[in-house]
Amino acid sequence: MVSAPYLDPDGTKLYCANTEIGDAVFTLAKRTAFGWQEVRRLVSRGRAHFEVGNREEDPAVTRKHVTVE
Repeated sequence: MVSAPYLDPDGTKLYCANTEIGDAVFTLAKRTAFGWQEVRRLVSRGRAHFEVGNREEDPAVTRKHVTVE
């Protein structure tokens, strides 16, 4: 993950911890008379996007976003 600073529309400084190469597993289940039953599973290795925005920088995310001009 990388940490990217940005400004909220009101000028407040915010941070976004972001990845574009994450792994993800999505499981679709339906409720039956006996509980939950898995219907489908989608697995993505190295192709999932995930981000979390916060007012403070996450200390666990040590890589900084670099702007390329």
